[in-house]
Amino acid sequence: MGFRFRKSVKLGKGVRLNLSKRGVGVSTGVKGARVGIGPRGVRQTVSVPGTGVSFVKERRLGPSKASLTPSSNNNHQTTPTAEVKLPRKNIKYPTHAWILIIVGLMTIPLLIGIPIFIFGIYNIYSYQKKDEAKAIDSFNKAMKKLKIGEYSSALDLLQKANKLKPNDEETMYYLMMCYHDFENDLKNSLMLGQKLLENDSENIIYKYCVASFYYKLKEYDQAISLLQELRHVKDIQEEATILLGKCFFKLEQFTAALEVLNQGPIRRRNPDPNMMDARYYLGLTCLKLGKNSRAKTHLSAVFANDINYKDIQSYKHLLD
Repeated sequence: MGFRFRKSVKLGKGVRLNLSKRGVGVSTGVKGARVGIGPRGVRQTVSVPGTGVSFVKERRLGPSKASLTPSSNNNHQTTPTAEVKLPRKNIKYPTHAWILIIVGLMTIPLLIGIPIFIFGIYNIYSYQKKDEAKAIDSFNKAMKKLKIGEYSSALDLLQKANKLKPNDEETMYYLMMCYHDFENDLKNSLMLGQKLLENDSENIIYKYCVASFYYKLKEYDQAISLLQELRHVKDIQEEATILLGKCFFKLEQFTAALEVLNQGPIRRRNPDPNMMDARYYLGLTCLKLGKNSRAKTHLSAVFANDINYKDIQSYKHLLD
């Protein structure tokens, strides 16, 4: 059983200073209704005297503990689902505003506390009108729109947030993915991806996104320089290897493509998108190099798992 320490010191009519192991807090109010500010945040209590019935509402101050940094586990889905967990930013109100509010609450019985309290509230209100606070509000609204599948509205809100706060990493990341996934706007996707890489040159997700944009824009040499680094990174090695092989294939460097794709997930028993992609392009590469027997082996495996995969039907005559 843990020990609990709590002491309440009366500072004036209706105002108490509360001391506990968690920190110092201030509360004010009358019987049946109190507002407190402490280490956990703002706590509002309303009760009906003599009934035992009460309503408590709490709001935490400061940023969430959850990390908002994009990682390799981010899933950018093109269909709305309640399971998608998207980040939410918290507005960091200026410390002096909270100090004014607390001091105002503590000195309300002395009358001077009322203007101090009002000035603190005014500071909070004024901060909400600043570009940084507006950008956070637009970002949070965009995340809600993404979750329910309103992609056009989400894109507009992210563009607004990016304009208000141009160098915010999270905003640029989700705006980049919206341009790519919902608008097929590769040039804007690439521009934002390059900015993200300038801010964090070692981020493997940013590197892979930029490489994939280069590939789709047919700028294969640019993609190769990034993918040759990523193919040795464990978390994204498989995807980078396949895309690198495809780049060499598109440049008609078939020997290099063969060498790279041979290191892909071609021996996997259970088919998945990576295995299918690797074996399909390996089969095409072998055809280009005159290795018809090997080409038939790989293309037959693709055909056996999905007869409608890409243009596999056009190679059916080779598989008989």
